[in-house]
Amino acid sequence: MNNVEKLNVEVPSLNDLRNQLIANGVEWAQELKPQVNKTSRVETRKGWEVDGREATDEEIDLFQEMPFILGSSITLVDNRELTQVEVDEIAYELVSVNKTKDILEGRVAKIRNTVFEAISFDAKMNNFVDINNQPGALVSEKYGVKLCREITGGKPYVDMDLAREIFGNIFDKIVNRSETIKIIYGPDGSVISEETNVEYEINEKALETQVALGNITLENLGKATLTTKKIAKFITRKI
Repeated sequence: MNNVEKLNVEVPSLNDLRNQLIANGVEWAQELKPQVNKTSRVETRKGWEVDGREATDEEIDLFQEMPFILGSSITLVDNRELTQVEVDEIAYELVSVNKTKDILEGRVAKIRNTVFEAISFDAKMNNFVDINNQPGALVSEKYGVKLCREITGGKPYVDMDLAREIFGNIFDKIVNRSETIKIIYGPDGSVISEETNVEYEINEKALETQVALGNITLENLGKATLTTKKIAKFITRKI
C-alpha cells in the first residue's frame, strides 16, 4: 500500500463561501448575508407597542435562529488581535441580540399599558380620585404571578422658596442653614474665583415650636408643602 501524505487544508468559513459565491455571480447567496437593520432601535420598540402588530418573516426567522446565534461569536481566552471574520461574527451576534431585545421590550411596554388601563378602570369603578396613580394588581393563579402597578414618590416636603415667601421672618427660625464655599486658586496662589452655596433644611423641633406658639398655622404649612413626583412601576411578583 502506498503511503498517503496528509495535507493540512484550511477549511473556509461560511462567510468566505458566501463571498466567493457572490463574487461568482450567484444571486441567492446575497440573501444569506446578514442584513443591516435600517430601522432604529427606538422605532423597533415603538413598533411593537402598536395594537395588532404581527411579526414579519424576518423577525420570525430571527427568533428561530436565536438559540444558535447566542454564544456563537468568539470568546477570547488569551490576548490577541481579532480577525475581521471574528469581528463580523461578534457584530452579528450583538445586532441580533439587540433587535430581539428591542422587540421584547416593545411588547412589554404594550402589556404594561394594557395592565395599567385595567387597573385604572377598576380604580374608577371604586371611585378613587387619582385613578392613574392607584396601585393595584392583576392575578394569574394559573402562572402563579401578579402583574402589579406599584407607586413610588408622592411624599410631602416643605418647598423652601414657598416657605420663605409664606412664613416671612419666621423662616429663619425654623431652618438649619448650611454653607459650602468653593475657592479656586491660580498657579501663583491668587484667588481666581470664590463661590458660596447655601442650602436650607427644616428643623422639625423648631417648626413644632413655632406651630405651638401660633406663629405658623397648619393652613400656611400646607400651602408651603409639595409632594414628590409619583412614579408608576410595572412589576411582576410571585403569588
